[in-house]
Amino acid sequence: MATVQGSFASDVIDVASAGTAVAIGASTLRIITIIFINPPTNTGLVYIGNKTGDVSATTGFPLGVGDTLEWSFVNRVTGEGSIGANEIFVDAAVSGNDVAWAAHTALAAR
Repeated sequence: MATVQGSFASDVIDVASAGTAVAIGASTLRIITIIFINPPTNTGLVYIGNKTGDVSATTGFPLGVGDTLEWSFVNRVTGEGSIGANEIFVDAAVSGNDVAWAAHTALAAR
């Protein structure tokens, strides 16, 4: 059994330096479904991706200010699946902009 129960997690990631991707969390946090938002207080695009540390304007999924993106890592056949938060990276076009996210997370079977 891949998971026995779920939980909820959220955070706001500060991209201190535009062009330097930031992981959204630790490998122990397993993401099942996640929604990202480029907060309305930002002044530029943010980029979402899972290329280890290499998310940028050319490799990431761009979100305009106020836009959202939802990803699901569940296999539609088996109903199982997740990805480590350390495998999801964000970047921003403007230093100091944020990326907010909320996720349904998995707890490993005991």
